[in-house]
Amino acid sequence: MRFDGIRPDSVTVMGLVQFTKSLNLVKAIHSFGIRIEVDFDVSVANTFISGYAKSGDLDSAEAVFDGIGNYFRTLVSWNSMISGHSNFERCFDGCRLYRKILLDDFKPDSSTVVTCQLAFIIGYAEKGNMDEAMLIFHSMEENGQKPDLVTVISDNVMVCNALMDMYAKCGSIFDAERQFYNIPEKTVVSWTSMIHACAHAGLLDQGWEFFNMMTKEYSITHGIDHYSCVADLLGRKGKLKEAFEHILNMPTKPDADIWGKLLAACKIHRDAKIGEYAAHRFFELEPHVSAPYVEMANLYASVESGMTLRK
Repeated sequence: MRFDGIRPDSVTVMGLVQFTKSLNLVKAIHSFGIRIEVDFDVSVANTFISGYAKSGDLDSAEAVFDGIGNYFRTLVSWNSMISGHSNFERCFDGCRLYRKILLDDFKPDSSTVVTCQLAFIIGYAEKGNMDEAMLIFHSMEENGQKPDLVTVISDNVMVCNALMDMYAKCGSIFDAERQFYNIPEKTVVSWTSMIHACAHAGLLDQGWEFFNMMTKEYSITHGIDHYSCVADLLGRKGKLKEAFEHILNMPTKPDADIWGKLLAACKIHRDAKIGEYAAHRFFELEPHVSAPYVEMANLYASVESGMTLRK
């Protein structure tokens, strides 16, 4: 371009930044922009904020943002910073910036509001506070704002896993599955979350499909959590014998959590025989925990009540 006598301008610089996620390249383009004296342009600065944020360098993004100055910042400047924080592990900082917008007399647009709400959802999900995350999720849906979390946080595997669980609890297994397939590098927790989502939704066939897919297509060894999810899924569907056999055929020793889930399923479906076995195994592993005793008492009461009703 320069060999042809064409001088790069602000449009050139912005175009280069928008098409890269390489931090080193963003820094090089930034240096180049300073040399050709286009860095003072607020549109260029906004592009650098977004470029640094996408590359994971929020400190540099904030440095550019602070360098613009209060009088020259635009709503795009604020949106870029909030969006950048919502993509990484500083989600609540994005919400802090939202409050600062209001103090600086900026009127946030719909994009700002939605981005901030997504930041809250991600922040709560990271901290394991799914109740608060779901509260915001539902409020967005009620206001006609379909939260497109897949495109916003697809690079944050930990949050994606938490959000799959959230989607499942919201009854949206389609969104949970879409979230799963958009994770670029799935972890063992990703598979666990997806199987758990199927269990929560009562989707037996899909749960088995993901369970088998782990080893057959991805050569991932099943962990105890995956066996636990499948046992939970079978138990929820009332397939107690299959759940029992699934647990007995595990290559590792079942833990108290698995026996507890089977016991809970036996209480719901009134199977005292398998329930007693599960309770005894639970007692052996956790002799000081009172929960299985309560479950067995409820199971016996449930079975006795059922027999009375049949009479």
